[in-house]
Amino acid sequence: MFFKVLSRFKDNRTKLIIILVIIGLIVVFIKSMDKYLLEERSNSSSSNYTTAITKKEDNQLEIETMPVSNNSDTNNVKFKDSSINNAEKAVSVFAYYCNNGQIEYAYNMLTDDCKELLYPTQEQFYKNYYQRIFSDEKQCNYTKYADKENIYRIIFESDPLTTGKVNSDDNVIEYITAVEHNGTYKLNISGLIKKENLSIKNSNKYLEAEIINKITYMDYELYTVKIKNTTLVNMFLSSMIGNNEIYLQDDDGNKFFIANEEYTQDDVTIKYRSESTVQLKFNKKYITGDKKIKKIIFNNIRLVNRKYYDNTISKQVDDNTIIYEDKMTTYNSNFKFEINM
Repeated sequence: MFFKVLSRFKDNRTKLIIILVIIGLIVVFIKSMDKYLLEERSNSSSSNYTTAITKKEDNQLEIETMPVSNNSDTNNVKFKDSSINNAEKAVSVFAYYCNNGQIEYAYNMLTDDCKELLYPTQEQFYKNYYQRIFSDEKQCNYTKYADKENIYRIIFESDPLTTGKVNSDDNVIEYITAVEHNGTYKLNISGLIKKENLSIKNSNKYLEAEIINKITYMDYELYTVKIKNTTLVNMFLSSMIGNNEIYLQDDDGNKFFIANEEYTQDDVTIKYRSESTVQLKFNKKYITGDKKIKKIIFNNIRLVNRKYYDNTISKQVDDNTIIYEDKMTTYNSNFKFEINM
């Protein structure tokens, strides 16, 4: 039996040697690729992957705080704000901080508006953003989405070398806007593009209105509007039937309607002789090259006439009794109102 096996080995040893050489080459190739990928993650200067910080001399980031000793982790590494002097560096540094669990540094990169509107506290940022995206280390693949607003489309991808699996379901698509601020760059995250403070007013014989601010997100726009009802009856900004009664209109006449499903009748009711502030959400996605919004249109504001007592029409019956006569209001039952932007 042994001699038969030996004879077969001699007959096929050339084939076996070739097979063993191929297997060896495959093993060497896999190890080389692993090493290459690890080095790329640590040293990549590509503008498409920002998990690693660039090492180019002309694009150097200055370190403000270093680990205490060689045995320390990287959680004390902080880059000087003044060296984060362009939008791409800001996106890179933010991803770097998040991947290294540097929650405070990452949170401090947010704009004041982003903190106010989305993440008022560091704890909320940690729970609602960081834990949702950075449950494991992420590669940050980004492309410029809009030059005018410095908007970046980010794909946070799980690292297959770290997780041991390739699963695109774990990827998160995010839009981040970089904003220049005092010699450095801050970020609006979670699709927030910008907040603009306004003071645009209009009025008629029924109401006075002022647009306080406009908040632009990737998927919608919010307008904060203060409205004073100057009539003697309650005012309804919309019947809440359909969504075509309150809308934005751009220079070309395109209409963007209110997100009716997010409001109740009480939300759009202004009591008589009172003032209310309402935040109106419109289904308008951000698109580069958009036409300018020209106006907000309230197409069907309703007034419900009622009886009321008018103290200017009265008669004195005797020394102790005064009778006030009741009247019926005669307002138009509905009217259209516009605020030009």
